[in-house]
Amino acid sequence: MFRKLVDQTERTSQHEVNSSAASENIIPHLADLLSEIHTRPSSRHLIAYFEALKDGSRKWDVGTFITGAQYLAKIIGPGRDMYYEDPLQGLHFPPSFADLWNQTHPQSRIDSLHFAVCPPGWSSGIESLRLDLTYTGEGPLSMGLNLLFEGPTTLDCGDDMFDRLFPFKKGEFTISQQCYKPVDPATQIGNLLFPFYDRPLHEKAEYHLKSRARIQMRAFFNHPRYLSKHPKGTGRLQNVIQIDDYLVTFRPGAPQNILSSEELEVALIAAYNAPRTLADEAEIRFFATNPDNVHPYLKKSFGSLAREATGFEDHTLSEAEWRNTKFDRVRMAHGCHLIFNFQRLITSLEKTRDAYLNGIMDKDVIYRAKELQ
Repeated sequence: MFRKLVDQTERTSQHEVNSSAASENIIPHLADLLSEIHTRPSSRHLIAYFEALKDGSRKWDVGTFITGAQYLAKIIGPGRDMYYEDPLQGLHFPPSFADLWNQTHPQSRIDSLHFAVCPPGWSSGIESLRLDLTYTGEGPLSMGLNLLFEGPTTLDCGDDMFDRLFPFKKGEFTISQQCYKPVDPATQIGNLLFPFYDRPLHEKAEYHLKSRARIQMRAFFNHPRYLSKHPKGTGRLQNVIQIDDYLVTFRPGAPQNILSSEELEVALIAAYNAPRTLADEAEIRFFATNPDNVHPYLKKSFGSLAREATGFEDHTLSEAEWRNTKFDRVRMAHGCHLIFNFQRLITSLEKTRDAYLNGIMDKDVIYRAKELQ
């Protein structure tokens, strides 16, 4: 459903989601259009993918994990046309979804400043300037994840065993942009899978020689002035799963989602050099009309941000400028690097499975992973 974001003065301190029933009835025509997309049957290729997930894999090893990550990156990126018969289905970045929607429904235009999209059974919200999706449906989590994957959804192991090993209660499962921090007990925002990761600075040198160090989660940042050119852009950084020497990204609609480090740098530069979008221009106008307000995390007045944006409208990033900002880009990525402890995952899964088979259901997989940290 569409969730309209509050566009009042409160926006200067925090973007909020207006979840009242009255506000959701403001745009019934848009809601009807979106509901029609949600009720369309999945393609046979996507159904086959879900069936394969339902059956699961008899082999639990790092190779199975890597193959699954690669396959998912293919579906979201270069294989999108095969798995989604309607381009609006599936996972999207908010700006690209808004552009695609407006091309398809020019009489019912939207903008990415005001709308986030999630399927029935999910709710979207803004917490600490980050978009979070929470599953509130009645069905098992595996079904909820399938719905999320069918989309339309905007984001910035076998089903049966999965549902038993991860018994989240209604409203407990949240997908957050806070992927490099553990879940905050007060807000329930953070990375639910954080117990399966280790921070590199806490590890011994020999750790990196083991197979579990083959998989890492990292962030690569764009030029420090990216937001001056694209204040509503999604290319400020790219989160990746690094497997050995290559990087797996999950960019909706991208022609290639498995990249070398050099190819990722080319993609980041291209994102910077792309023309401004309508969403960028709208954000700059908002800054200009509220010059005394202060941006919550850039810590600058909106007026100064609007003036800075004027100087970067036609700026094209050169290779020399890119090289000269390497230190700044590495500094910005500090703290955005985790090593996946695959052995901890397997041990937690096996212990939980064995306990379940013996009628013991007092600890789930994540609880056991925390015990092993």
